Amino acid sequence: MSTTLNDTMDTAKHAVDSAMESTGHAASSARSTLLDGVKMVTGIVAMLRDLGVNDALGWVGLSRRRSPLRSVAVFSAGVALGAGVGVLFAPMSGGDLRRAILGRLMGPSHRAKDAMQNAAHDVSEGTATAHASPGNGHRPA
Repeated sequence: MSTTLNDTMDTAKHAVDSAMESTGHAASSARSTLLDGVKMVTGIVAMLRDLGVNDALGWVGLSRRRSPLRSVAVFSAGVALGAGVGVLFAPMSGGDLRRAILGRLMGPSHRAKDAMQNAAHDVSEGTATAHASPGNGHRPA
């Protein structure tokens, strides 16, 4: 009977030791969780302390200090976006629209080429006329 009693006592002692160890781990985990919560609350308080009225108003788009340059940029972006959408929904076929856009983009390039060709032609006519005039010592061919 004493063997059974000793076995029971050892089992109870082991159970108490295990319970104490588990309680220590649970307390440590709870303390860690509590400290993490305190750290998070402290961070939130610091962030709220640093916030100004303009920050809160900026979140809803009502900031008090708006530079005129930013307003002009936002307006210009809206105009460009509206023009782009208007062109995309224009009442002409895709091919016609592409040709019209390409014509407007390539128009200045074609006009510059034509002006260069005209200038080159004028220069060549001018040099031919200068060589052909009797006052420069050359005979006309």
